[in-house]
Amino acid sequence: MTDTNQRARNPWSHELRELLRTKCGVPRSGPVLALTAFSELDNRLAGVGMTRQTVIDELLQQGIFNVSMTEVDRRGHARFRMITKNMQIMLHQEPCRGERSPGELAVLDSARWHKSGPPSEWRFPTLPSEVTLHTPDRKVIYDLTPLGKQVRDRRRYEEAARTLTRVTLTPRRHTELRGKVRKQYGALRALLELSRQRAEENKAAGPAVVIDGEAWFGADDARARELVLRGNVAARLGGSAGSLITIRGADEGDSDAVRLILLEVVDDVMVLAWPTEPSQLAGLRRRFFPGREIRAEEANAFRYQRHLMAVRAFMDEEVVGNWTSLASLLCDVGNLAAPAGLPVISPKANRSLNDQQLRAVAGGMVAPHAYFVQGPPGTGKTQVITDVVSRLVEQGQRVLLTAPTHVAVDEVLSRLASEPGVLPLRLSYKDSLVATEAQRFTKRGYDALLTGSIHTPHRSKAAQWQSQLDHAVGERAALVEWRTVATQLRQAEERHHAAEASQTANNRGRAQEHHQRSVRMQQVRSAVSECATAIDQLRIAEIGVSYRLAAGSHNGSSIAPLLGWLGIGPAARLQHRLRSIRRRLHHATVAYTAAAERYDIELRSYHEAMSQLTQAARRDEDSVIAAAERARELRASRERAEQNLARHGPGVPPADLSTAEARIMDIDRECTRLRPLLAAQYRWFNLLGLTGQDERTDQEQAERVLRRALFSAVNLVCSTTTGFGGDPHFRGLDYDTLIVDEASKVTGAEFLIPARAARRWILIGDEKQLPPYVESADEHHIHALAALHLAERDSQTTISDAVSQLANLWKDDDDAGLHPFRIRNVDDIATRMIQDGSWPHIYRPTYAEQIRHIAHGTAQPEPTLLRSMREHLVTSLFERAVAEVVPELRSRLLYQQRMPAEIALLVKGPVYDDKYLTPDLMNHHPGPLLSAAFPTPVVFVDTSAQPDPWDENLGTSFVNPLEARWVASLCRQWEEDLRTIHPHGRVSISVLSLYAAQAKLIRTELGYPHYQGFSRLEFKLVDSVDRIQGQQSDIVIVSFCRTYGKPKNRSRRPRTDLKAPPEYGAWVQNINRLNVACTRARRSLVLLGHRPTLQALNGVAGAERFYHSMFSLSVNDGFTLRDDWVPGQEGTPR
Repeated sequence: MTDTNQRARNPWSHELRELLRTKCGVPRSGPVLALTAFSELDNRLAGVGMTRQTVIDELLQQGIFNVSMTEVDRRGHARFRMITKNMQIMLHQEPCRGERSPGELAVLDSARWHKSGPPSEWRFPTLPSEVTLHTPDRKVIYDLTPLGKQVRDRRRYEEAARTLTRVTLTPRRHTELRGKVRKQYGALRALLELSRQRAEENKAAGPAVVIDGEAWFGADDARARELVLRGNVAARLGGSAGSLITIRGADEGDSDAVRLILLEVVDDVMVLAWPTEPSQLAGLRRRFFPGREIRAEEANAFRYQRHLMAVRAFMDEEVVGNWTSLASLLCDVGNLAAPAGLPVISPKANRSLNDQQLRAVAGGMVAPHAYFVQGPPGTGKTQVITDVVSRLVEQGQRVLLTAPTHVAVDEVLSRLASEPGVLPLRLSYKDSLVATEAQRFTKRGYDALLTGSIHTPHRSKAAQWQSQLDHAVGERAALVEWRTVATQLRQAEERHHAAEASQTANNRGRAQEHHQRSVRMQQVRSAVSECATAIDQLRIAEIGVSYRLAAGSHNGSSIAPLLGWLGIGPAARLQHRLRSIRRRLHHATVAYTAAAERYDIELRSYHEAMSQLTQAARRDEDSVIAAAERARELRASRERAEQNLARHGPGVPPADLSTAEARIMDIDRECTRLRPLLAAQYRWFNLLGLTGQDERTDQEQAERVLRRALFSAVNLVCSTTTGFGGDPHFRGLDYDTLIVDEASKVTGAEFLIPARAARRWILIGDEKQLPPYVESADEHHIHALAALHLAERDSQTTISDAVSQLANLWKDDDDAGLHPFRIRNVDDIATRMIQDGSWPHIYRPTYAEQIRHIAHGTAQPEPTLLRSMREHLVTSLFERAVAEVVPELRSRLLYQQRMPAEIALLVKGPVYDDKYLTPDLMNHHPGPLLSAAFPTPVVFVDTSAQPDPWDENLGTSFVNPLEARWVASLCRQWEEDLRTIHPHGRVSISVLSLYAAQAKLIRTELGYPHYQGFSRLEFKLVDSVDRIQGQQSDIVIVSFCRTYGKPKNRSRRPRTDLKAPPEYGAWVQNINRLNVACTRARRSLVLLGHRPTLQALNGVAGAERFYHSMFSLSVNDGFTLRDDWVPGQEGTPR
């Protein structure tokens, strides 16, 4: 809607918007973000698929939903989380370095995408006008703390502005709303102030005795480990779990008194919680031993202190969310803003929801301020809550889950324990009140987890890992050295062997070459010798022939020369021979010269070859010697490496290199495993600020840091409605959505305790079940004060008349037998206050001051006060709201899967006008428990045929001894039947009565608290109906207790045609209690009562329809009427 259109619709709205803007301190333009980015940011963003520009665009286009500081790290740097539509951005502040640059940088650390969808549409973003990223050297100062406040202020402004656009809120309408708050909750505040004064002046006290818890409850019961007291004072202490009780020894003074938390009161036994501090616990156990007499007193008798504080804060408009919306929810719910329509959502993969449940989930997700879910018994309210919480957490919301009882809270928490993304925290003043499976989510549960898992330097494996790493590194170095030396030795030995082999081969070659050259020299030498011999022989032959020729010329004839010239004769032959010899000599000389030259050449070649061979042989010898020396040196090195390996390794050297290589690879894998562990461990120590100097100091520091980080990350806080705010660490937190389960038992004041801390509210309950519980003592005290004031104001009215006159407000609700008791009790209280002077001196001034706030405009302030008490302390906010809220803000669940259809049939028509259905096929339901004695899912055992079935008045309540005995008989019958029909395991059972005194009598008959003789039945609860809402059992037995028509003469037969007065049997005519009693059974329901009395009841149309419908059922409807029950005998059902 534009400003122009809005002004036309509401002319004053623009001015109111401007007033809101001024009050919230919201500037017209968005903030300017000047952030610093280090170089590591790019790698971090790249790891999630982002860039710097992606982050800047997200901030500028989608805006900021929230900025919150998460922790202060060990360096003193404040760390912040910034939420946008699609991202979660992490930042921190660190000092700007430089003398001239005081202040801090706003450093952008990282960003990641949301795992699921964006925050819901009702959370308004703050759009920055500018976003810049600077390098650290620019030293741009920026403070993130004011930014968080600016975002919150703008969100409050936008929420208020949205209310203006969705709700027709005029100044007159707004004034009327504030007037309604003052009128309604001013009266409530007055009531609470008066109750507080009564509690302070009338603290219950009395003697008690410490008893052995194990002997009373059994060793396996958690209550046995607490302080158990027995005494009549238990009933007077009120029985409100969570109250503080002061105890001291009967022989001790007030200075020795200690305060303990009350956990439970049953009859005359109360259980107090021991303190958790071991040293304090040991001392108290020694003081308060079994058998010791003590005195117990209420320390904080006023049980509505948190209610009063919440009402005060609400009236002062001290709320986290929009006060106007919260005020509308409480005082004018019909004008709450509603969504235009509900989106169509699909069920999650891990759960199956029907159409009504999905509609409830959708409404809870998109309602701008409040949404209501009406869930009859077994229709899946817990499933709806689980689904809503899961979806809200996915949107980044912090959810607060509350319920009036621990059982209801833990039931939802058990479903959410394994839900992805949900980190729950269960708040409770005593963990023993929390279900066992949910205790791991308490603060002590997380502390135990942290204590058992925190790795401090002394307790961590860092030293062991470092030793293993050092040993592995040393062994690896020794192995690498051994491997290197062994490899070199192997190579040296190979070279030595190769040198020797080469020498041998070369020697053979050299010997062969030497032989060949020697042979060749010999051949050349022989050739020269032969040439020389031939020359010598030819010379000799030449000399001989020359001599003979000369001799022939001197001794022959004169013709000899002529004959020789002619070539004839001996001379001629000698000359021919001489010439031949000389020719041959010439050839021989030439041959000799050639052979001699060749010899010279070959000789030189031979000597050169021999020299080369000798040098080669020497070189080979040197190589062999060098290789042998290297091998010897490496053998010595290997011995040293083996000695080193013995110091770092297993002591036995590897068999071979492959074994060493495999061991090195194993060590590398071990080092690869250890190094990240050590790095992470040392990083862990640095982040937590652990020094390793003192174990206790490190442990405390680690727990402190981790607890702060864990609790800042919690996105689901679970608590009872009255228990919320008791923990100081979570008292100041704000929550996006509050979910209240079992809201039909929560008053407006109780709702305000957690509601003030939330921005939206989802209430889930059933107005057809039990209303809120109120102490009758408080109610009677206020009644007496009003009567005293009325009697003083009207002189014509006595105190007794005033009491009776005001008691008419309760006449329709009180039991006819108990209404006179109310009048008598209130009259006694008023008379006592006059006699002891407490009215004029203590109560009158306070009463007059409080009544003054509500007396304006009314002539009868007393009835106004008492009506306010009934409206705000007796009627639930849920019941009033669902009757007036627009249909778009509520949804009803229809299909139940808790019990067989035959049990659901009892309340289907009379209570829910047939809007309570059972599917034909129920998932995971084991089916009804049937036996010969209990042949149908519903059995009514009628006592009217017995000679003495009558009830007895017991003070403010009633008992029926016959029904109490028969309940025990029915339980024994079930015990016997289960041995046959259910031989394995135990079956849960609860026994209920509409009257507390009858429940106490039944507990006695059954042997509470041990229930001896019952091995197949597991008793979950034996108490009044008021104590069981939110719980269920396989078998439920209900004792109606009341009887009507008792004859004055017991010899006369009682009449069966009588009609009881309309006001008779208020509790057995209370349709809400009947509804709860019948719908706690999962498999079998046994009803025990006086049928004529129940059929004679009238005055409450719903109760009449209930009994008429029930007694009109037949066996075909799964209903059996038994009027022949005899304890110990089955009888014949019909």
